[in-house]
Amino acid sequence: MKKLWVLSVALFITVNSFALNQGILVVAHGSSCHFEHGVPPTPWEKAVLDTVALVAPKISHPIEVAFGMWSTESYNEAIQRLEKKFSASSPMEQLVVVPLFLSSFSIVIDMQKYIFRQTSEKPPIEAEQVAYSGKILYGKPMDYDTTISDILVTRAKTLAAASKETMVGKLELNLVMHGPNEEWENHMWLMNGHQYAADMARLGFAEIHVLTLRDDCDKSVKERAAEMLRDAVSGAAKRGHKALVLPFTVSSKGIEHHITDILGTIEFVWTGETLLPDARISDYILRKITEAARP
Repeated sequence: MKKLWVLSVALFITVNSFALNQGILVVAHGSSCHFEHGVPPTPWEKAVLDTVALVAPKISHPIEVAFGMWSTESYNEAIQRLEKKFSASSPMEQLVVVPLFLSSFSIVIDMQKYIFRQTSEKPPIEAEQVAYSGKILYGKPMDYDTTISDILVTRAKTLAAASKETMVGKLELNLVMHGPNEEWENHMWLMNGHQYAADMARLGFAEIHVLTLRDDCDKSVKERAAEMLRDAVSGAAKRGHKALVLPFTVSSKGIEHHITDILGTIEFVWTGETLLPDARISDYILRKITEAARP
């Protein structure tokens, strides 16, 4: 009886969440010069578009994608596309924004929160807020998420198989993220990374290293991060192990070449697989829509 009551409450929340005319906007890293400008998507962006296309038939509300870390123009254009899917007599009443980004702790999310009117605090970089005047519900980035963890575990298994090593205990996994600029934010990225590492540790790796590239930082910070990556990967051989390198990014054709460039001739096992393409991301987006839309 208790389980039935809990299920009823969950269904009520979900149904009640979508009582208004809502438009869903997925925002992701990429170029802002799409759709209205006739620029074809990159492979990175196509993977995002293909995943959102899997979500569309599963919801009763219009959904659009906007690329650009903090491009107000791109967001406004996407919102206009959403509004055209409603009628004058029944306009869009709410906008639900799902940021397809790894971490809450970055200037990207700070900028987006201002642009989507979640805060009145001016960001460090000048930006205009979106023109949409209705209510905006802004969801949370990935941070730590069980669905994302399941995908990373799958990617780690694939890497282990690609190593041709029969004993997982002789493998070291390196989980590599882009990372933010600020030190305290980098600490938060690493904390989330270690949560994922704890889940992957069940596979039996000898060691798991969690690292950030910090590509957008000052030269000294970036070089120190690169040296930490080289030390972690090259150290595996000294410990009698094989090094696996797993890029923790949303889609491919992004920062992966930075990782391989940094490592150079150091030996490591690499497949280059990222979170996408994976059908579980569409389930993740569906859940994030519901979570963001809850009253």
